[in-house]
Formats: sequence, C-alpha cells, structure tokens
Amino acid sequence: MNHNSPNELPVKLYRSRERLTIAAPLPGLEPQDISVKVSNEGESTELIMEAPLRGAFKGDKEVLYDEWSPGPYYKHLVLPAAVDASMANLTYENGIAVLTLPVAERTVPAVLGLKRIGGTVGQTIGNAGHPVRPNSSADHNARKSEVTKRQPNFLASRSRQLTHEVSESLARHPEGSQPTGQ
Repeated sequence: MNHNSPNELPVKLYRSRERLTIAAPLPGLEPQDISVKVSNEGESTELIMEAPLRGAFKGDKEVLYDEWSPGPYYKHLVLPAAVDASMANLTYENGIAVLTLPVAERTVPAVLGLKRIGGTVGQTIGNAGHPVRPNSSADHNARKSEVTKRQPNFLASRSRQLTHEVSESLARHPEGSQPTGQ
C-alpha cells in the first residue's frame, strides 16, 4: 500500500428538510487531525474532508499484509444544497466523523476543525434544535454539564419517593395480611 496517496474515504450523505449530514469513517486519528472545508465554487457548494497520515510504519518489522493505514484521507463532494457551514456541528468518536450542516438560502463557507473533549473524542458545535438555531461548543457543554448535575438530584428524589411509597404500603398491609385480591 502506498501510504503517501490518500485512502479512499467512503461517506454517507443524508438529507432532512433542515440539514445535510455526512458520516465518514476515519480510523486511527486524533480529533485535531481532521479538517473540513466548505466553499462556494460558482453555483455549487463543495466540501473537502481530509486528514494527514498518522503513525506511519516505524521499526524493523517486515510488513506482510497492508490494506489499510491511518491516513492520509481525502474526500471531495459537491453538496446537493447550499449550507451555512458557520453553524456546522462536527463530531468525531469511535473513528467516525459526523458533520451536520444547516441547509441555507446561500452557502456560507467555513473551515472546521475539532476540539478535543476527551480521549480521541472531538466536537465543534455550531447549531442546535428544530428549527436550526445558532449554538456554540461552550454553550452545548454548559447545558450538558447542567443536565448531568441535575441527574443525581432527580435520582435521589425518585429514590426517596419510592422508599416512602413502599413504607406506606407496608404500614397499610403488615406482613401476612396482604390483600387477596377481593
């Protein structure tokens, strides 16, 4: 395998009324390795997704079989609609990059990268909701953190409620005097 020429990058392209979504397998990368560029070339909206070679073969080992490498990756697509790339969401987890672009009246170009949020997970948040509204990674993470903080309170409250209900039931029906269904 020639590690200098880009790997064929298969993608899935989905369309809803409000968004285009592109998913692409990019195994073996770090989030900061991935770059996406959306541009307006004349009448068409074009997307380029790419990443460099990472962790090239090192050492004195003889390669016996070589069908895959962690980069370089390259994909050029002409998108079926104008999009606002400044409001794009881009995530990378488990070796899959997912790009969500709001459909727009005219293309707003942008160059997108990923911010590491843990391990080999990265994200860039630019929109949320239905209908699409602007958002940011910082706002997204703040809301996510707030929900996570509330969950233990909800669980503790629900646990107290269930304990109270069981206690009341036991008080009404001491052991051995359970109703028989009549």
